[in-house]
Amino acid sequence: MKKFDLEAEFQKYMKRMQLDLSVMELPELTERKRAFIAGVSQVFLFMTNEAEKLSDLDAMTALQDIHQQLSYFWNSINLEQPQTNAGV
Repeated sequence: MKKFDLEAEFQKYMKRMQLDLSVMELPELTERKRAFIAGVSQVFLFMTNEAEKLSDLDAMTALQDIHQQLSYFWNSINLEQPQTNAGV
């Protein structure tokens, strides 16, 4: 079993965005999935390529900054924030 299943996370994302996959045209679905995967990829690249170069304190500060930016985004569009397990 995968610890982080991209398809399952995409489904959660679509639900959080209040989008119904059953009525979505294929081009729109494809573009939304592409954007989701691109976002995950960018965070993955940061975590694997950049964060390892930082001290523990700087890495934690970077994660807190990301968390703050995400919170600001979700609050600014008035949608439910995703639940995180991060104690940030």
